[in-house]
Amino acid sequence: MKKYTMNKRILALAMVLVLVMATLSGCGLSGKNSNESVASASSQKILRIAAAFDFKSAMEGKTLVYENLVKSDMAGNFSGWLAEKYDVSDDGLTYTFHLKKGVKFHDGSEFNAETAKISLEYAQNNDANLKKSVNSIEVIDESTLKVVLGTYLASFLNTLSSTSAPMICAADLEPAGDPKGKLSGYIGTGAFYFDEATYEKGVKAELTRFDDYWGGASKLDGVEWLYVADPTAMVVALESDEVDMIGIAEHHSSIPYVQIAELKSKGYTVETDETGRYQVIEYNCSKAPFDDVNVRMALNLAVDRELMVKTLFEDMTKASKVITAPWFVLGPDKVDENYYKFDQNRAKKMLDDAGWIDSDGDGIRDKNGEKLELKLVVPQGEANADTVSVYLQSELQKIGAKIDVLTLESSAASDMKKAGDYNMYIHHSGNMPSIPGGIGIGDKYYSTNKDWAYSFHSAELDGMIDAAFTEPNTDSRNNKIDTLWTYLHAQAPCMPLYSVLKLVACNPRVTGYKVGSNMFDMSNVRLLDMDMSK
Repeated sequence: MKKYTMNKRILALAMVLVLVMATLSGCGLSGKNSNESVASASSQKILRIAAAFDFKSAMEGKTLVYENLVKSDMAGNFSGWLAEKYDVSDDGLTYTFHLKKGVKFHDGSEFNAETAKISLEYAQNNDANLKKSVNSIEVIDESTLKVVLGTYLASFLNTLSSTSAPMICAADLEPAGDPKGKLSGYIGTGAFYFDEATYEKGVKAELTRFDDYWGGASKLDGVEWLYVADPTAMVVALESDEVDMIGIAEHHSSIPYVQIAELKSKGYTVETDETGRYQVIEYNCSKAPFDDVNVRMALNLAVDRELMVKTLFEDMTKASKVITAPWFVLGPDKVDENYYKFDQNRAKKMLDDAGWIDSDGDGIRDKNGEKLELKLVVPQGEANADTVSVYLQSELQKIGAKIDVLTLESSAASDMKKAGDYNMYIHHSGNMPSIPGGIGIGDKYYSTNKDWAYSFHSAELDGMIDAAFTEPNTDSRNNKIDTLWTYLHAQAPCMPLYSVLKLVACNPRVTGYKVGSNMFDMSNVRLLDMDMSK
């Protein structure tokens, strides 16, 4: 504990000196020559990351501090993390986790089977699927934990590898050690620890290297998490040397695709990785016009996605004509990859047949006195959303639909979504470690989901999801997943557009970047190094 506190004090003193020098030169996120001031104040390797979300609200940030028993790769294959390995019984109901030895929490306490048990019990109390499916969690010995399910759950490891089930320090619970209590701090086992004293909500967070990290101490001294909501402002901050890295702290493309070539030409390192996450337009299926599958399908056919990625993104990414990437372990690999193929003539006929016609010749279809005028809500922070919205306006106008674009701060947009005050909403298809495409129990297209209460739901779909994700036989489960995907595509619950790339750009002083195991995972920041002479 003493060592942990001393490290925090050292970093705090160093950062005070940095801030004093920054103030003297009139710098900051909105100023100039910030790196010159930092360099003159300290040679510490502090990685400055621009982030579209506040540290405490970002799932990515938690992966710097916390770790899980297991982790998933991009496709949905699982491997051990704090559990060196795990065994699964033939019936799929018993999981035995063999834990790493010598792992410490940031406060110096030991990670063992007892703390893992408390962590999973805490997760169970806060996750509906775990609460329903887990029968018992038992400590076998100091480094062995057994979890028994009452009902098979295909997504069990998905949850265990997500930010819903991190390994937490028992002392961080109030009351201490009570899994039914409140998590009050950020003590984990990760390569960096969070300095609560320096946290400024909506401004910054500071993290310090954990010298006793089980995987070896990072070459970085720390990480500074700087809140920069606007994608263009992120690029400006990188180019003006106010941050060292952008794009890594988001699970969407926070860097506009059109700026990648320019960044590369200026000497910045830019990494692009496909994650299977698709940009989609979610429909409000609870009211007209999207309570009609024919209208949903018509709009899906009306958009030329190939032209969109060519003209807007210079073919940097791929058009998406299915709901999510077929190469996911549970993806729609049996669905025709051109399912929503561009066909505006067919789209127009479907709208005609659905009773939407242009009765007054103004170019906008109508039905029963209502115009086909649709509100598209766009949350801020999606780097390419504005240009995509304009493109959709143009494409859908050709079939007689008028799109009104409303761009809002992300929390305000989310409030409108939860209230059902939208027709269309720019979002994504999801990616690992969640169930891609929103087809898991309790996920987007499951009727109990409160965040997406106005998306497409049906009792038939709920039954198909339940049957698939509680089926222990792999072949039978895969067949049920295939049937589910066929049904869902025919219902056209959303409009998939293009594959979202994980774009990360950094200045030349940063080396060693390696993409994480999935789009949320930032734990590989520990592998980075910085040449402070550049």
